[in-house]
Amino acid sequence: MFKKLMLSTVLVLSSFVQAENDTNHTLAIVAATTVCVGTGAYLAMRESNAVKIARAEKWLKYYSGNLHYDLAEIATLQDMQNFVNKSTKFKKEMLVFADAVEFSYAEMHARYASWIKPWNWNEQMKVTHARIQELRNIMRMIKMMFKYQPLMKEWNYELDEATIIKSVQTICQGCSSYPLCFCADMMQHDLYFLHKTHFKVACDVALIDMLEKLLEFVLGSAAYVEEKRIQEEMELKQRQAQAQQMQAMAQFAQADAQNEQARAQRERNEIEKKKLEEKKKKKD
Repeated sequence: MFKKLMLSTVLVLSSFVQAENDTNHTLAIVAATTVCVGTGAYLAMRESNAVKIARAEKWLKYYSGNLHYDLAEIATLQDMQNFVNKSTKFKKEMLVFADAVEFSYAEMHARYASWIKPWNWNEQMKVTHARIQELRNIMRMIKMMFKYQPLMKEWNYELDEATIIKSVQTICQGCSSYPLCFCADMMQHDLYFLHKTHFKVACDVALIDMLEKLLEFVLGSAAYVEEKRIQEEMELKQRQAQAQQMQAMAQFAQADAQNEQARAQRERNEIEKKKLEEKKKKKD
């Protein structure tokens, strides 16, 4: 394909040169060369749909052979704790695998879901796109498990508030000046995803149960209530400061406009004064 395009380019260039040698045709030659060479390079490096499907199928096969059974065995909080408390190497491998699945889904989605590329809307692309999207959602759920791992290690219904709050703050420390508020919003967002996504494994039930109970605990804690109060007070002060700043800027703009009007009026007065002086001179 690339060789054919280069041959076409040479033929086009030859026809242009033989026709005329003026500036317009020279520019046309440069444009034709750029388009043809650029298109040829893109097509030469572009992966086929078959390659992308094969990559996605590789990840799907790995999941079926290595993860599906483990996830299907998770029915309780203890099962989930055992899953995420495996070796550090296991966690690293899972996160790397999740990133690979995310990338594979993104490239499949960029082709199959594109309205400007209807030639990609075939049955094989449709099926693989749906399957890799499903796996992507499962991997998002697994990443959630690892994200809340510090809580799972200590979570039970007999821990005191200070211990649980400390664990929550550890997860969200550095993400916000209000870690409890940030973590509560994060859990609500994760629960929304879990509730609206239909998984083919049941371990989401254990994760949902833990997050719902944890969220209820956090929202009812004195530490969260106090942090939320401080956050709302600070946001109110910021809004008031922004309003004052906007008002000051408006007043400055108004004063600047008034000064401009005064300057323009002085110029007009000066012009009129000069006209009167010239008329007076002519009369004299």
